[in-house]
Amino acid sequence: MANHVRSRVEVESPTKEIHEFMSKFDDSCTGLFETESGPNTCKVVFGDDWKYNINDIGSKWIFAEEAAYSDFEEGLTDELVFTSAWSFPEDFFRNLTKKLQEISDDFELTVTCDEESEDFVGGGVGNKNGFVYIEDDEIEPLDWDNEDDDYKDEHWDMIDEAKWSCVESAKENLND
Repeated sequence: MANHVRSRVEVESPTKEIHEFMSKFDDSCTGLFETESGPNTCKVVFGDDWKYNINDIGSKWIFAEEAAYSDFEEGLTDELVFTSAWSFPEDFFRNLTKKLQEISDDFELTVTCDEESEDFVGGGVGNKNGFVYIEDDEIEPLDWDNEDDDYKDEHWDMIDEAKWSCVESAKENLND
């Protein structure tokens, strides 16, 4: 079973309000051992009255690893990393996409994820058409006993390629 899942997110848009919204993932949303980081992360998407509900998230919990990088210039990419437990927080990203759709239809959210024990990798895309996530659970884990640097480099390249293949498949499914 998956433990921690790291999701790397980029949101591209020429709309200033999209970047202002993404900047709400601030320092109050960060930190594994900060008791309010998870609820504060979810409140950005679900509102201040949000009460814990695993079905809203799609994983046991989620928090932002660090505050969003946002510069309010046109078209700049917002970058965030989220950590969740057990599985990819698909419902969280589906609802985040809906929030962005309320602001503008001119954005693209791209997310790649990996699970710490390499049970799966995945990728997703959100835009005016919705959110689609694709997962690949046929990843061969790294042989930690193999000390060959070339082997390790090839392995991490394979992981990266698998994540981006999921993103491309999600994009094709979303835009069909």
